Amino acid sequence: MVSFIVMEKEQKLRALMQMMGLRLHWYWLAEWAWNSLLTLYTALLFLIIGLGGDVSFMVRSPGTIVLLVLLHAQSMVFLAMLASVFYRKTMVSFMVNAFLVLGFIGAGTALALAEYSSKAMPAYIFLCAPIAYCRGIYLLTRFSSRGAPLWAQQEMQMVLSMLVVDIFFYLLSTLYLDAITPRQFGVSKPPLFFISPLRRLLRGGNVDSQAPLSHADIDEDEDSDVAGERVLIKKLVMGRGGSVAMSSHSSTSASTAELDSALLLESYSLRKVYHAGWLRRSRGDKVAVRNLTLGIHRNECFGLLGPNGAGKTTAISMWTGLFPPTSGRASICGFDMETRMGEIYQRLGVCPQFDILWPLLSVEETLLFYAKLKGVPRHLCGQTVEAALKGVSLVSSKAQWICRLSGGMKRRVSLAISLIGDPSIIFLDEPTTGLDPETKRNMWTLIGLAKPSRCIVLTTHSMEEADALCGRIGIMAHGSLRCLGPSLHLKHKFGDGDKLDFTCRPGKTDSGIACIRELIPSGRLQGAGTVLEGGTLCTMQLQGVTDADAVRMSELFRKLDDKASDAGILEWALRQPSLEEVFLKVARASEVELQEKLELHSRSSKNEEI
Repeated sequence: MVSFIVMEKEQKLRALMQMMGLRLHWYWLAEWAWNSLLTLYTALLFLIIGLGGDVSFMVRSPGTIVLLVLLHAQSMVFLAMLASVFYRKTMVSFMVNAFLVLGFIGAGTALALAEYSSKAMPAYIFLCAPIAYCRGIYLLTRFSSRGAPLWAQQEMQMVLSMLVVDIFFYLLSTLYLDAITPRQFGVSKPPLFFISPLRRLLRGGNVDSQAPLSHADIDEDEDSDVAGERVLIKKLVMGRGGSVAMSSHSSTSASTAELDSALLLESYSLRKVYHAGWLRRSRGDKVAVRNLTLGIHRNECFGLLGPNGAGKTTAISMWTGLFPPTSGRASICGFDMETRMGEIYQRLGVCPQFDILWPLLSVEETLLFYAKLKGVPRHLCGQTVEAALKGVSLVSSKAQWICRLSGGMKRRVSLAISLIGDPSIIFLDEPTTGLDPETKRNMWTLIGLAKPSRCIVLTTHSMEEADALCGRIGIMAHGSLRCLGPSLHLKHKFGDGDKLDFTCRPGKTDSGIACIRELIPSGRLQGAGTVLEGGTLCTMQLQGVTDADAVRMSELFRKLDDKASDAGILEWALRQPSLEEVFLKVARASEVELQEKLELHSRSSKNEEI
């Protein structure tokens, strides 16, 4: 029982169910119901064999043995639920619990035979259900052939009573410890989380996040667009009295309130540090996200780009409640991420970077399960699932098990899960990885149709995909947001300017370059000498052309048409800088900056040692 619960945690199945709206008390209720059926089956089988086989201690006290076995079965279900809270790996939980069960049985038998053979055990020992069960079996077998003394009868009643106490003790401990214990995936609650409703009532329905704000590691030469976004979000947060959650009691201007209501995601100074050791600050600490401040609006598809390890997935993991932030605050759909994650999950759709699916469910069953989790009315579930299957082109494969699907088909199932139930905000972490070009284009269309009235956060390594889908783009590197803005703005700001590509006839390269220089005197020759079949490719960069040398595009085209053939130019084309060029430039600049900081830190450390 423990291993199956831990497996769902380890494979992030439980975390994804939570993101899609599952309340934890319903999760534990389902676990209890399923495991109770399994233990009830084994308990009834044990009783039928024992009573049918005329086992003396069972035949002599049938009511007592039935009650003992059933109470023990229930207590073991809740004990397994409690034990699962402390494990993160399935194999570890299986091995440790096997030794613990054997140890408890051995300890109970040893105590019964050695020290408590003729007197009652203390009641507190029976808080361990396996020992209580062993003691009950011992009492029944020892006194089955003759009448039990008064102390044994009283102790038997104590065993049964303590098993009932164990059931409620394990249940409450499971619910409480599961909520406050730090998790590998998911955000734990504070130890006094159960008084939050009272605090909310006393504070007029709003409990603000108390997460610390971090202002460290903000670059002095931070990009102006990123700095402007930080100032804007800070103004909104300060206008609400330091709260990231929207409130009707905040005193903001009309224009600020309008902008406030349009923001579906608001991240303020969000930071995540992975500690290398047990100490809070260690030399090998990894800053995965560095003071991320960002606002994403309704009806917007925002592209979060960056090289591997830039912090994109970590940022999404914090926004979706998979990892807790080290510091900073965020709100989604107006709800504080730290205190109102339950309300956020009801409005959230997530396509994780790696597929999180049950292998033995069919495609249709998987989508139906998540549709019900999202609260889709029963009479609309079938229609919703059919629409999702059509959207990702999986109608013909709806009856197939997940384990039999290809990687690309599993990716489409994950995308369909994120869109089901009409979520207000959708996080898509590399959703088209592994898809063929035709299917990828269909997914782009689907994402574009899903954008109205909601916001979408998209991470991808395809610059073409980001250019086609995203209204605004942010590029991260080494945990920091390096640039921010629409695609055209980034190309104009970080690109090397427009480029003129022209192909010259063999032996006419010099005359072709001279012709272009005559038309654009201040242009810079970026590439020349690339030999192609039937000619030589050259590139002239137009950035840096002065106003005095500037020409109209129409005039440039006319002159090229007139002079190109005589100068030996076979063909020519004018192009803008690509988003990929912007991406590479920002990433390389970030690498150079990081190396400079490391060298400066190394020199300062050496100077301190000297």
